[in-house]
Amino acid sequence: MEPTKEPYRKPTAIITHDELMTMSPEAIAALFKAQASRLWDARDTFVVDEFAEHALLGRGDPLIDLTLARYGRSSQTLLAIFKSPEPSRALRLAVLSNTRFEQPLFPGFPVNLFGNDAKTADWLESTPEVELEALLGNTRLSDTFLRSLLGRRKEYANLSDKRLITIVHYLAKNERMNAAYDGPFDAVSDAEYHLVFDAAWRLAASVPITERWARALDALYENLYPDVDVQEPLEIAARWDSGHAEDESTSSEEQASAVESGWLTPFEGVRRGLARTQLGRFRGAYLHTMLNSDDRAVRAAAYRYGRMDELSQLSDAVERDGALVVNEALENPLIWRSEAGRDVLKTLAWAQKNDDLAAVNRFKSWRAYYQKTRPQWFRDEEKRTAPPARVVNDDEMVAGFLERLSQNVDFEQVATKAYVLAIVQNYEASQKSFLSDLKAFQDAQISRENAVADQVRKTIATVSTKVNWAIGLSLGVLAIALLRHL
Repeated sequence: MEPTKEPYRKPTAIITHDELMTMSPEAIAALFKAQASRLWDARDTFVVDEFAEHALLGRGDPLIDLTLARYGRSSQTLLAIFKSPEPSRALRLAVLSNTRFEQPLFPGFPVNLFGNDAKTADWLESTPEVELEALLGNTRLSDTFLRSLLGRRKEYANLSDKRLITIVHYLAKNERMNAAYDGPFDAVSDAEYHLVFDAAWRLAASVPITERWARALDALYENLYPDVDVQEPLEIAARWDSGHAEDESTSSEEQASAVESGWLTPFEGVRRGLARTQLGRFRGAYLHTMLNSDDRAVRAAAYRYGRMDELSQLSDAVERDGALVVNEALENPLIWRSEAGRDVLKTLAWAQKNDDLAAVNRFKSWRAYYQKTRPQWFRDEEKRTAPPARVVNDDEMVAGFLERLSQNVDFEQVATKAYVLAIVQNYEASQKSFLSDLKAFQDAQISRENAVADQVRKTIATVSTKVNWAIGLSLGVLAIALLRHL
């Protein structure tokens, strides 16, 4: 598909166009890949517009085609690749997972690839799962598409439960489903973006109560953005009791095993997710009620997502829920961010009575993760555990200076005027080097704790005095030797 009649093009776009046409496929692939990792910059002179992409596509090179499918920005280029007579599987997957394209205003991605919602729904029902996974992991899916899909509106109402369950499983891994709106300040766009979350949470109110749906919603709700106004979430959660299931679900033995090991069943996971929205909606005011709920899934939501004003609440909860408290609290970043919270988690993890130290290993794993991703949480802790500053031995410094100086003096040599002058020149160079070392040492030490810095300044003053004394004595000896031989 050719782009529309060529309008005005920026000079940089025309230059880049001709430059690209002279480059090898390997160089083009490397360039597009490098550009994809950079943030957009209005001053960037490397501008590839739709006409340049169309010209590259016309070269018919497999590597260039794959590069455009992965990193191309023109919707027309991507559509041409996706609808080509026999696109390879890699080409189709690259188009479906491309996140750099310019979002078409209507009908939006991915509906623009198929023409309309009816054809998109047919494709979703019948496409291989590998293509479904590539598409549903794309963070650029349009809000309208997601809202219609999850709300089972229009043509998407006829999707089978089996297929929609698979779709929900893949969407649960999409980072877009756990991210607040960060686009341009626009009340309409913000509202449409968050309506997707509302549609996702409302699934629990309408889909059949089955084991497969419980597993899919548990995976989705574990990370789904919670700060939305879900109406009556606990009433919706109440229907997700395994006793209401329409198929063979969690048995009493499985429930007992989950309680003993401190984990939730899929049905409880759905209830935990819905209860989580209460924390976002009421900004933590509901936490006390949740901690005292008769439903262990609701209590689990408090342990995992609640902001504990009193960490003793966790220790008290262990008496009631045992390992469940530890398993859920270890996933709570609001507890990890304070040293007191980490100390409580460490104590609870080591108190678990098991042979494989699973809780302890999870504690260590999460600690390493947060030390890498949130180092600011650990700064006060690191300051206290830093090794003490080394106190300098000034006598050793003076002795080292004199030793370096004496290495250049041959005391068996006749002290001629020229030889003494050479020694003096060597001394001057050594003195400059030594004083430079002192300055560097002082600069490095002065940034340490005040008490240590005071000690350093005293040490440097002592060193300077002793060095001046040693230098004066050395010059006196050399002067006497010189006078004797003149």
